[in-house]
Amino acid sequence: MKAIIMAGGKGTRLRPITCSIPKPMLPVMNIPLIEHIINLLKKHGIVDIGITLMFLPQRITSYFGDGSKWGVRLHYFTEEKPMGTAGSILSTSSFIDGTFVIISGDCITDLDLAQAIEYHRLKQAMATLVLTREENPVNFGIVATDSNGYIAGFLEKPSRCEVFSDTINTGIYVLEPEIFNHIDHDKPSDFSRDLFPVLLDKGHPLAGFVTYDYWSDIGTVESYLNTHCDIFNLKVESSFGKNKYGDNIIIGRSTIIEPTAVINGPCLIGSNCYIGHGTVIGSYSVIGNNCFIEEQTSIKRSILMSNCSIGRGCELRGSILGNKVRLMHYVSCYENAVVGDECVIHERSIIKPNIRIWPRKIVGSLSVVDRNIVWVSRYKPELFSQDGLTGTVNVDITPEFASRLGSAYGSVLGQGKSIVISSDDSNASSLFKYAFISGLMSVGIKVNNICEAPVPLSRQAVRLLQAAGGVHVKRSSESADKLEIDFFDKYGADADSSVAKSIESIFYKEDFLRCRAQSILDINNIGDLSDWYLRHLLERTDTGCIREKACPSVLLVSNGESMLSFIRNIFKELGIPIGGEMLVREFDSKNIRSVEHFLSADLTAFIDRSGEKLILVDSYGQVIDGNLFFLLTSYILLQSIPRCNIVSPMNMTSQLERIAARHGGTIKRVKASKHAILKELMKSDIYDGTINQYMLQFDAAASLAKIIEFMCRHETTLDNILKFLPAYHLRHKSVLCSFDSIGKVMRIVLSEDNTAKQLCDGIRISLKNSWVLIIPDANKPLLHIYTEGNTGREAELLMEKYINKIKEVCISQAAH
Repeated sequence: MKAIIMAGGKGTRLRPITCSIPKPMLPVMNIPLIEHIINLLKKHGIVDIGITLMFLPQRITSYFGDGSKWGVRLHYFTEEKPMGTAGSILSTSSFIDGTFVIISGDCITDLDLAQAIEYHRLKQAMATLVLTREENPVNFGIVATDSNGYIAGFLEKPSRCEVFSDTINTGIYVLEPEIFNHIDHDKPSDFSRDLFPVLLDKGHPLAGFVTYDYWSDIGTVESYLNTHCDIFNLKVESSFGKNKYGDNIIIGRSTIIEPTAVINGPCLIGSNCYIGHGTVIGSYSVIGNNCFIEEQTSIKRSILMSNCSIGRGCELRGSILGNKVRLMHYVSCYENAVVGDECVIHERSIIKPNIRIWPRKIVGSLSVVDRNIVWVSRYKPELFSQDGLTGTVNVDITPEFASRLGSAYGSVLGQGKSIVISSDDSNASSLFKYAFISGLMSVGIKVNNICEAPVPLSRQAVRLLQAAGGVHVKRSSESADKLEIDFFDKYGADADSSVAKSIESIFYKEDFLRCRAQSILDINNIGDLSDWYLRHLLERTDTGCIREKACPSVLLVSNGESMLSFIRNIFKELGIPIGGEMLVREFDSKNIRSVEHFLSADLTAFIDRSGEKLILVDSYGQVIDGNLFFLLTSYILLQSIPRCNIVSPMNMTSQLERIAARHGGTIKRVKASKHAILKELMKSDIYDGTINQYMLQFDAAASLAKIIEFMCRHETTLDNILKFLPAYHLRHKSVLCSFDSIGKVMRIVLSEDNTAKQLCDGIRISLKNSWVLIIPDANKPLLHIYTEGNTGREAELLMEKYINKIKEVCISQAAH
C-alpha cells in the first residue's frame, strides 16, 4: 500500500504564521503537521509515501530528505501551477501501482486507516471518502450518504442556508488507480467540486466511511489553538514528548527552569529554553525550542514558536508568536492575537484581542495595537449578510470604511477593469459613493459614475457599458439612518457569494492592490440615463393600444420622491393616466385605499425608492405582494408568451406548475432567493422581446407599464385577472435552532422514511399532494419551514409535524 500526502497549501487563513513556511510545516506540539501524518502512515505499515508540493517546497524536502530518519521512503512531486486537490496528484500516477491512500498534510488525526482500507475493499468502490460529524459544517464540504453507505451528494463549503447534513468530508480518501483516468489534465480539478460529482454522475461507486476517531482540520487560528488543547486533553492518540516534569508537563533537553518559576500542566516546553524567576507557564501552553523567557512573565494557553525572546513582566493570554519574535518588557498580548515571524514589540505595548501583525514589523513603545498591521483577518462580524451589505451611516459605514471597501472591491476585480456606480437621491448615499470611488481609483479602476438612478437602471447600465461589475448605494427600507450597498456582476445580477467573501477577505486583511499615480483613471460621469431607459421601454410597449383602449388611471405611491418623478415622466410618454401621487414613509394599504377612493383611481401601485419592488392593491383592498404577485406576473407572461420557461424559487406554490402546464410552459426551480432568480434570468438578454420575466418581477416601472398594457389589450381589470389564478395553501414559519444543531437536524430529516427529497435549497420533501421545504437561515440560528397542502388545515398539520421533529432533535442535542 502506498500513500500520497497533499502538502502544497499556503495556509492563507493562518497567516501571518504561515508566511514563510508551507502550512504542512506548521508546528503542532513542536512537530510539523506533516510529520504527524507520516508517523500515522508508518504506524499502519505504509512506508512508501509520495508528497505533492508547491508553496516553498524546499522547506519540506530539506527537513525530511528521503525519509529514512522516520523509517519511510519519501518521493516528492512538485506542481508547476495550482491544479486543484485532484489535479495535484496527476504527477504521482507513475508512482501508484495499486489501491492507495490520499491524506491532507494539514490535519491532525488518529484515524484507524486499516479500518478505512478494509471498508473500501468491502464496498468495492472506486473511491472511499473518510467522513466525520461536525456540529458546525459550514467551513467544510458536506456529504450525504444512502442507507448502504454509498455517497448520494456533495456540497463544498455551504452557506448556512444550504446545510443538509452534519457529515463532512475529511479530505482523506482510499482510491483505486483508475481514478487517474477521470481527472482533467487541462484545467484545475478538485476532488469534491469536480472529480467526485463526475464519478457519481457516471455511476461509479463512491463509498463513505464515517469515522469517530479524532480529526481536526488546522485551518484557522482558533482550530490551531483548540487542537493543541485536544492533544493535551488526550482526545487524540499522540506521542509528543518523553521527559516528564510533574503532572503532564513535557520538558525538552537542556532547558533551564529557575526554582521560583511555576509550571502548570498540561504544557510543553521545548529544548534549550530558559524560564526566569517568578515566571508562570500556564496550562495548555506550548513553548518552542531555544526560547528565552525573562522573570515575572505570565503565559497562559499560548503558543510560542522557536527562538522567541520574552522580556520581563510580559503577559500572554491565548496568543500565538511566530519564530524569532521579541517582546520587550511589560508587553501584553491578548486572546487570538497573532504576531508574525521576527517582529519586535517594544516596551509596555498592548496587542489587543484578534489582532494580526505581519512578519518583521516593529511596534513602538507604549503602543496600543487595535487594528491589523498590514495583513490577515481579525475576529469580525461578516460584512455581508443574506440581504447584502448594510449599516448605520457614520457608525458602521464611515467615509474611511467606504474607501477601504472600494479598495477591496477594486482589488477583487483587478486594475484597469471598468465598473458602474450609482446611488439614490440621498446625501448619505452620495457621501458613501464618492468615498467608495476614491478607494476604487486607488486600485486603478475605471469608474462610470451615474448621478442618481433606480436599481433596475443601474443593472442595465452594467450590461450597456460592458462593465466588470457594479455598485448601487441606497437608503435602507428599514431606517433613514442606514444604507444598503448592492454589488452586481457583469450581467447586472447580484454578485455571487464568492465575490462577497473575496471582498470581505481583502477588506480585513488590508491586502489592497495599489496602482502607480499614472494609472489612476478619470471618472466617467454619466448624466441622466432616464431617456435611454424610456426609449427602450417605448420600443417594447404598445402605446397605441394604451391610448386607444380604456386605460386604467393609477394612484402612484412611493417612499422616494425621485421615484415618483421618474415614473411620472415615463408614464406621460407611455400615455398612462396618473390619478394621483402619494409620498409615504412606508406602505400602508388602509391609508392608501382611502386616498384611492377619494381620487377614483382604478389601480393603486406602490413602487419602493429602489425601483425594484412593486405592490398592487385591487378594488377590494387586497394587497398583491409576494407569492400572489409572482403568480400574477407569471400568468401574464404565460398568456403573452405561451410555452415560455419561468424561473421560480423553491418555496413558491406548486400551483405555478399547473398554470404553466395549461399554457404549455415549463418551470425551473432555483434556490429561494432573489439572487438565485436574477442570476438565472440575467444569463439571457433582458432586452429581448417585448415582455419577459425580468421586466415583470424586478423592474417595477416596466412591470407596472406591462401589466397596464396587458389590461388594455385584453380589455380587462386587475380584479378579473386575479380570478384566473388558482387558490393555494402555503405556510411559512421559523424555528429557533442553534448553529451546532442545524447540521444534525438536516441529516436526520434527510435520512428518515422514503419520501422523495431534493437538496437544491435546504431539503424539500415531496409528499403525495403536498410538500415541505426546510432551509437554514444564512445569518441567524433559525430554520425556515415552508409547507403546502391541498387545504389550509393540511398545510398547518404538516407544519406542526416538522416543527415538533426539529424541536425534538434540538432538545436531544442540548441534552448531550
